[in-house]
Amino acid sequence: MKKLLFSIILTISFSVNSFTKDAITITYGANYKPFAWGGKGVPFGVQKDFVEEILAKKLGVKVINESCPWARCQKLVKEGLKDGFFTVPTQERAKYTITSSQPFYETHFVMHTSKKTTILNSLKQLLH
Repeated sequence: MKKLLFSIILTISFSVNSFTKDAITITYGANYKPFAWGGKGVPFGVQKDFVEEILAKKLGVKVINESCPWARCQKLVKEGLKDGFFTVPTQERAKYTITSSQPFYETHFVMHTSKKTTILNSLKQLLH
């Protein structure tokens, strides 16, 4: 947890926008339930909840949370109009972002299938 908090603080400290205003603005995709979603610019979801708990409550960082279509979130950060977003690292994003060394959170998705599916044996071969 200490490494995670240090990575977050370091990332925020090096953000150009964090030196020019009192708050950072985090953007969230509008259609990624339960992680992030929203309407009329207001975000909901576990990503926002994590940000509020870790950055705002534990670190005392003033955070402005905004929701918009995912492509726009990335464009706003790329253009320096917003401070950040949460997603997986890619080579393209590495061109315009600084990525924390520790994940903000991790998920573990598993596949669920009906016990009655006719292709259960084929799926078992793929999944093991």
